[in-house]
Amino acid sequence: MSRSFLTRDARPIRVVNQEDRLVHDGPPNMADTHFFSTSVYEFADCTGVNDFINSPLEAPDQSRQYYRQSPTVRADIAASLAGLVPTRLKYDAKKNVYSLFPPLLIA
Repeated sequence: MSRSFLTRDARPIRVVNQEDRLVHDGPPNMADTHFFSTSVYEFADCTGVNDFINSPLEAPDQSRQYYRQSPTVRADIAASLAGLVPTRLKYDAKKNVYSLFPPLLIA
């Protein structure tokens, strides 16, 4: 099983829902490899999606639809569903998550 998530500013959602949403940070115990065995689960961090197929004007929902709007994320999902090993940048064993995009640089 593979899960994608996108980290964005989730404060408004956390206030409204009074809880964290999986799409933002994954499950709170994601790093627990006893619970989420790496032989069964893979988490892919989609933070920093930078290859949208449409501009924000053409697809104003692109941040919500990143799994459709990003060829990289789509290829990762398709490979996972086909039982293939997706191409990913790196694995963070401490957090139990793969990175799909390079870290965001904040100036």
